[in-house]
Amino acid sequence: MAAPETATGTVSVVHEGTVSLPADAVYALIADVARWPVLFGPTVHVEHLERGGGAERFRIWATAKGEVKNWTSFRKLDPVRRTIEFRQEVSQPPVARMGGYWRMEDLDGQRTRVVFGHEYRAIDDDPASLAWISEVVDHNSKAELASLEESARRGLDLAALTVSFEDSVVVPGEPAAVCESVYRHQDWRGMDLALLPPRHIAYKRASLPSGISAYVGRWTFDEAAEGVKVTLRHTAVVESPELAESAVAPLRTQAARDLQQAADRPKAAGA
Repeated sequence: MAAPETATGTVSVVHEGTVSLPADAVYALIADVARWPVLFGPTVHVEHLERGGGAERFRIWATAKGEVKNWTSFRKLDPVRRTIEFRQEVSQPPVARMGGYWRMEDLDGQRTRVVFGHEYRAIDDDPASLAWISEVVDHNSKAELASLEESARRGLDLAALTVSFEDSVVVPGEPAAVCESVYRHQDWRGMDLALLPPRHIAYKRASLPSGISAYVGRWTFDEAAEGVKVTLRHTAVVESPELAESAVAPLRTQAARDLQQAADRPKAAGA
């Protein structure tokens, strides 16, 4: 969709889509930002900073033309009007300012028009940067609207399609060093990363195994009496509940292998 530019260098653009779900259901999906990593393709990870009173602040990691960018956003949520207003409090270059809104309009009780608006400005109003931002906003907005319709196709019930599992191991050392070791030695090919040192590494798998429609993972490094408790948690959205175990089995095998490798590194280093 074309992005009209104002005289001040601020661009306003609106994307729209029709989703085969009731308006309240669509609003609930978009309002639950913690679910975005498995709902929206571009979103890698979300960390809430504060929430309450119809507002929230969070840090979000998302892909932008092959890069993972992160920023801090503030949102105001109105479930009665089914609107969500947002603005970035801390943006990443080349973005100087970014804000916008979601609006869910009931069509016939079973379908919803989703209106997704953005206003943004590039640092120094640089034309090349503005073109880059426009391309990212257009691509990600269309991807997110398509994800909402995909949720309708799956029957909306993400809970029934979501499988989570985790395991832990205790290794010698301190959290920052073990976190750095996992980051340096882990095979991250085909992964989008959200780094939160010294305690966390979150990632999203871009290339998905058969039967899996979304897959995110998180390493956590906590102090323990014997050293560091390393926990690896996985969350996958499967295409069919009946095939959940067979689809997730390879992920469980890989997770156990990754965790064992993390446990073996300190032993090898001390040998």
